[in-house]
Amino acid sequence: MTTNKQYDLSYTAGALISDYFDAVMNEINDLDLFKLGEEVIHHSVVAANAESSQKRYLLEINKRYSSLLSSEKSDGVC
Repeated sequence: MTTNKQYDLSYTAGALISDYFDAVMNEINDLDLFKLGEEVIHHSVVAANAESSQKRYLLEINKRYSSLLSSEKSDGVC
């Protein structure tokens, strides 16, 4: 007797960019300048196949990082 198991599986965008986040954060030379937007990380540090994907992931990482900084400021952490 054989059974046919079916699974529903999905990934969030955040789960898919965790390795890319590490790559970007490792490229930061001055965290204060990066927070101010004065240090820019080039999209090529993201190991995605296409340049458009690299740019999209980098944009998403920057948005999430900025959101994290904003929430820390509102909590009085920064």
